[in-house]
Amino acid sequence: MSLINFINVSIGDQIGHSEELQISGLQILRKLIERENKEPETYSSYQPSYEWEADAWDDYKLEVTKRQNQLCDLGIVNVIGNIISSKRLNITQKVKYETINLTIALLLGGN
Repeated sequence: MSLINFINVSIGDQIGHSEELQISGLQILRKLIERENKEPETYSSYQPSYEWEADAWDDYKLEVTKRQNQLCDLGIVNVIGNIISSKRLNITQKVKYETINLTIALLLGGN
């Protein structure tokens, strides 16, 4: 089982998974991208990517883009699509909000 398949099962529209588990999985994926920005102001405060200033990560754009591309190659776009389009009752607004935050991290810089 690949990492993305595991994550899809963990945070996807599976009945019985807790909201906390789903949110934690999405946050981990987002932080995989965000940790590539070593800019002291954002790195030391663990500032989420949706709060980054445009020039606050320029020096690390290559690293951020590389991590974004790795996740895309692993199939994260399908996972996001499955969550956002899910009509299952266990996909809460909080999970969708965290999914949008992950999407922002993936699209940062025009990727």
